[in-house]
Amino acid sequence: MLPKYHSYLLRLWQAGPADNPTWRASLEDPHTHQVTGFDTLKALCDHLKAFDRIYPAETNPTHNPARKTP
Repeated sequence: MLPKYHSYLLRLWQAGPADNPTWRASLEDPHTHQVTGFDTLKALCDHLKAFDRIYPAETNPTHNPARKTP
């Protein structure tokens, strides 16, 4: 049975030189404490968007195919 929801702790911080910082991110699963790190916000967004492919509409109650994505 596929999970009906996922929860994560999202952490965001800036790294790099003060004149050109880069945003970094991590997601921590509160149940397993597994942490996944991301070097860019785009990488984080790509990871989250993958849920639409992993959990199709019939198993994902928050899936909205009419939603426009940037």
